[in-house]
Amino acid sequence: MELQNWKRRTVLLHTASNEDIMEEVRWELDLRGYGHVKIYISGGMDEYQILHCNPLADGYGVGTAISNAPVVDFSLDIVEIDGEPVAKRGKMSGAKQVYRCTHCLDSVLLPLKSDPPQCPCGTAMEPILSSISHPGEIGKNAAHAEGVRDYVLDQLELADLIAP
Repeated sequence: MELQNWKRRTVLLHTASNEDIMEEVRWELDLRGYGHVKIYISGGMDEYQILHCNPLADGYGVGTAISNAPVVDFSLDIVEIDGEPVAKRGKMSGAKQVYRCTHCLDSVLLPLKSDPPQCPCGTAMEPILSSISHPGEIGKNAAHAEGVRDYVLDQLELADLIAP
């Protein structure tokens, strides 16, 4: 853990299920003179895990556990900064593109600047991700709801044709 000239006051660990990692981070911070740095924990936290983690954590992220509505649980990861691929361990770094076959709906994830692949069924695959925001131009290229609906319905009809 390299902390030279480190000015942070908090760290966030998205790993509520791994007490060993929490203990190691606290140890390393204390050992290097950063005992003032607070540790916040998130990642599937509920009231039982909070009680268990209290000796190690200064705060918690508990969004899903306290929701009163149906939840779509997802996370986002930084994989590129200023065009340079970066990622935490276990994540694929760099910008990516998903290509999908318009015939059989097979899809593949590739680095952003890759050439569109050929689907095993013989059809050329098309990119399905597009940028909808740019600095100063948020939402400029966003699709209208009706267009998104039509696109999804077209895909569902195709899926019905190839279902087992």
